Amino acid sequence: RGREKEVVNKLAIIEESKPKYLEDYLKYKYKLIEDKFNLFSKGDQLYDRIKESFDRTINSLKDKGRISPGRKFNLVLYDSCEINAYFVKGSDTVFISKGLLDELDRYLRKEKSTAISLDHVACILGHEIKHSLQDFNSTLETWLEKKGDSRKKEYDADIDSLFFVDAAGYNPEAMLDVLDFFIYLEKGL
Repeated sequence: RGREKEVVNKLAIIEESKPKYLEDYLKYKYKLIEDKFNLFSKGDQLYDRIKESFDRTINSLKDKGRISPGRKFNLVLYDSCEINAYFVKGSDTVFISKGLLDELDRYLRKEKSTAISLDHVACILGHEIKHSLQDFNSTLETWLEKKGDSRKKEYDADIDSLFFVDAAGYNPEAMLDVLDFFIYLEKGL
């Protein structure tokens, strides 16, 4: 019982220092990506198209009351061949690699005879936005509980992204292509 109280007290201290820690972590993450990869920025045609989709999705969620109007989300598009998209916990920052977009486009052209569209991009962004909205403040869960919970959160992110994409005016059926792509990758085809 005393050990649990000690853990809770330490978690409270960590939570209090979170804003400074998070700010430092984000600076570190940006610097790491900037040093290793090129960052796309406003004025770059690819970034502007993706950012427009990102903002459109965020704004539709704000309009529907799913996100508070004052909450600010950030998008980082980086030039890497890695296949990755993620958000930084507690920061409302979504990272997406150009490698993910390139490989998804290559897959779609080969397997589906179509090119990547903003519908596909919106599905990926919607998935990551959902993760940022999920409650990750699980103080005393065991690792196994977290692991099982993470599978549910992935499933929930897939499902809710369909609603997010539809609300923003994109085609949620594109998520089928995105999921097929990840299955294709897992099978190593």
